Amino acid sequence: MRALVRRWLPLLVAIVAAVAFRLPILLNAKAINSDAAIVGVQARHLLDGEFSARLWGSPYQAPLESVFAAGLFLVSGGASALGVLMVPLLGVLLMIALAWLVLEKHAGGWGAALAVLPLVFATYAMNAPMSYVMRQSIATLAIFIVWLMDSEKPRALLLAGVLIGFGSFLDTFFSVLIPPLLLFGGARFWGHRRRVIAFGATIATSFIVTRFLMWLSGASSHVDRGDVGTNWRFLWKQCLPFALGLRTWMPGSVEWEPHVAWVAVTVLALVALVAGIGLGASGVLRTRFLPHLILGVSAALTAIVAFLSSSAPFDMWSSRYLAPLIWFLPFTLLPVIARFEVRRAALFIVPWVVCAGVSGWASYGPFVSGPMIERTREGRGEDADELLAALRSRGVHHAQTNYWQSYRLSLLWREDPLVVPVEPELDRRSPLRAAVLEGSRVALLFEGEEPPMFRDSLIGTTEVDRTSVGGKTLVIRAR
Repeated sequence: MRALVRRWLPLLVAIVAAVAFRLPILLNAKAINSDAAIVGVQARHLLDGEFSARLWGSPYQAPLESVFAAGLFLVSGGASALGVLMVPLLGVLLMIALAWLVLEKHAGGWGAALAVLPLVFATYAMNAPMSYVMRQSIATLAIFIVWLMDSEKPRALLLAGVLIGFGSFLDTFFSVLIPPLLLFGGARFWGHRRRVIAFGATIATSFIVTRFLMWLSGASSHVDRGDVGTNWRFLWKQCLPFALGLRTWMPGSVEWEPHVAWVAVTVLALVALVAGIGLGASGVLRTRFLPHLILGVSAALTAIVAFLSSSAPFDMWSSRYLAPLIWFLPFTLLPVIARFEVRRAALFIVPWVVCAGVSGWASYGPFVSGPMIERTREGRGEDADELLAALRSRGVHHAQTNYWQSYRLSLLWREDPLVVPVEPELDRRSPLRAAVLEGSRVALLFEGEEPPMFRDSLIGTTEVDRTSVGGKTLVIRAR
């Protein structure tokens, strides 16, 4: 029994710390944004038998998170914002556990726990799925594939090949992860000709089947090429510093401005981390840790190349496209721990993890105040409850508002009233919009001065009521 406790205690500590670090979002679950809430809305429709091969409004993503959310809704008694956020939380915990299992074989329990710290105390780039509920599933899948290949079992290797080929069906972004996974497999089984041939054949077959499934389901794998010069400026000035904890933005695009001394400490911590990786790498070029080093370094380089060549980056929040730097960083740190052992390796790793964790914590914005967690009015759902009472007292079952609130309110209200974006170009599911536009009484919700698009959204209707609820203007129009 004591041996079991000694073995699994490091992982348990990492898991508990990871949950604690994400409590600000979990305790403010009802402040969920529409990008995340749409996962829950689609999950409700899945439970009603309405299946779609793609995530609504995202032809490049399968509805994997919605499937998982639907399962959680079943066992928890119904749809909820917290149920949606549990999907990426469970995903990141499984990801940490899988990475720890791979590393524990080579570095021991506490060495593996040290290596996975960048996944535990994460910057925004790694932690974005907790806010947007996307891509955590493919990140966890990628680490699962690494675990399969590291096991050295022939059947596990074949399953890894199937999953590598199939990953792009789940999310086009998985294509960025394929090169480092292939390099890891090649380095891990270098000299085992039959295994490499079987591995390659499995991937090729899986890839062909996956392309057919994507064509059949109408999935999109096309990515427009971006301007390298523009993307380089985003990368160097905003996104890479944000991903590494050197700069931090909060919701509302407000930059957190720490004292210059803290910035200097973060830079020194990052230099120490890079120096440790360099020293560790110089000692393992001919050891069994070389494949893990190749995995981590190639993932970082591939993510940066993909960022520079894609049309997707457009602001600081695009740092989430650099997440593979953090996802695979534990494997890059393995040579450091192997060379210096846990206590001395911690001198290279822990300072940056602390700085990255502070940056990630600050990026929660209104959900934190210094080291303390804040529960906001929106996080408790009080604003939604007030609006719901006002709408139901007026017999309203359909509404429109801005995109970021629309599907959030639909999820919190379980689609009664049903709310869709007032902006048609941001609509995620056309039948929902059609149902709202056909309603006999439709509410418009907005803050401040009424935007022209709100006035023009329901042509042919007459305003029958106007009131203020919790700082928002509520306008009811009838046919």
